[in-house]
Amino acid sequence: MVKHFKITDVVILGYKENSFTMLVGKQLSNGKYKPLANVEFGFKPEEKVAFRQIAKQIVTKKERDMVWVEPRLCCKVQYLEKTASGSLRIVSFKGFNFGKVQEGKNQALK
Repeated sequence: MVKHFKITDVVILGYKENSFTMLVGKQLSNGKYKPLANVEFGFKPEEKVAFRQIAKQIVTKKERDMVWVEPRLCCKVQYLEKTASGSLRIVSFKGFNFGKVQEGKNQALK
């Protein structure tokens, strides 16, 4: 059976610098956020620069090597399949989705 990549919209929840990795997820019906994947591939250098410029203005906390940001930035990622728990496998960045901004519900990840 041939598997095809799919593209989905996700919210950026945080990132790491060494090596650059973005943690993405989705908002649940209760307003909290569920992490879905660590995205390491597909970023153009200028996209990382633009992201860092925006992200530094919405940092909520830093723990060890993880920088958490307000869940307001959306992007598209490509993935091969979902795990039983809903996490995404074989994920790569496909671009920011600046037209889609998370509104209102700004609860911390629990």
